[in-house]
Amino acid sequence: MCVGGYFFWPLLLGGAGLALVGLYCYLYWAPVAYELAGDTLTVFFRACRKRFTGATGCQRIDQPLSMWTTMRVCGNGGVFAGCGLCYNRRWGLFHAYVTREKHPALVLVETSRGKVLISPRDPEAFVSEGGG
Repeated sequence: MCVGGYFFWPLLLGGAGLALVGLYCYLYWAPVAYELAGDTLTVFFRACRKRFTGATGCQRIDQPLSMWTTMRVCGNGGVFAGCGLCYNRRWGLFHAYVTREKHPALVLVETSRGKVLISPRDPEAFVSEGGG
C-alpha cells in the first residue's frame, strides 16, 4: 500500500492476510448442504460435516426472526454464512447454520442436543421429507 508516497509493506501484508482468512472461511466453513436421515441431522461444510443425533421434528419458520432480539453467544455472522450458538426468548439456546436470514427459507430442527436453525435450498421439501 502506498501511504504518503511511501510503499508500506505491513499494510499490504495485513490486507493479504485478511483476504486469505476470508477465502479460507468461505471455502471450508460455510454450510453447503443439509440432510435429515432417520433421526440424524447432518450439516455439510466443504471441509467436514457436523452431525446432530436424536432429531424429533422439524418445522418451517413462519414468523420473522428478529435479529434485534436474537443474541449470538459464540460464532460468526459473516459475509458467507451465520454460524454458531445463539439465544432468543422464543427458542432459548440454539445452533444456527444459515446462509440466508429470510424467515420463509429457515427451518428449525429439534434434536437431542438442542435446536438447530438451518436454511436448506428448498425448505418445503426438506420439512415434508423430514417428517415435520
